[in-house]
Amino acid sequence: MLFDHKRHLEILSNPFQPRTFAIYFSLPLLRFQGEVAFPSELKAAYLTPFNEGVFWFIEDLLYWTFWLNLLIGLTNILPIAALDGGQMFNDAVDEVLKRLRIKEASRKKMVSAIGMSFTLILLIVLIAVPLIVPRI
Repeated sequence: MLFDHKRHLEILSNPFQPRTFAIYFSLPLLRFQGEVAFPSELKAAYLTPFNEGVFWFIEDLLYWTFWLNLLIGLTNILPIAALDGGQMFNDAVDEVLKRLRIKEASRKKMVSAIGMSFTLILLIVLIAVPLIVPRI
C-alpha cells in the first residue's frame, strides 16, 4: 500500500472534522491493511528523546494498550447479566420498579425478565444484523 502524504497531512491538520475523526477511530483496522499506527514515513520527521527503536516500540505498545483497554471497557458495560453493565442495568430497572411501588417478589421476576429480554435482543441484533444487512 502506497503512502499518501496528502491524506495523512489532512488527517493531522483537521483532527476534529467528522471524516478525519472517523479515520482516527479506524486506525487499528488500518494496521491489518498494511498501515501502522504512526506511518514510518512520518516517523522520520520526528526527533525521539532516546533510542528510536525503543521509543517507537513503546509508542506502539501504548497505542495498542489504549485500544485494548477501550474495547474491553466497552464490552464490560454491555447490559448483559454477567457483565458490570448488566448489573448496573438490573439495579436501574429495580430502582425504577421500586419507585412504582411494586412488591419485591414481583419486582425480582420483572427485573430478571427485562434483563434477559434485553440480553436476548442484543444477541439477536449482534448475530442477525451481520447476516441480514449484507443481503439487503
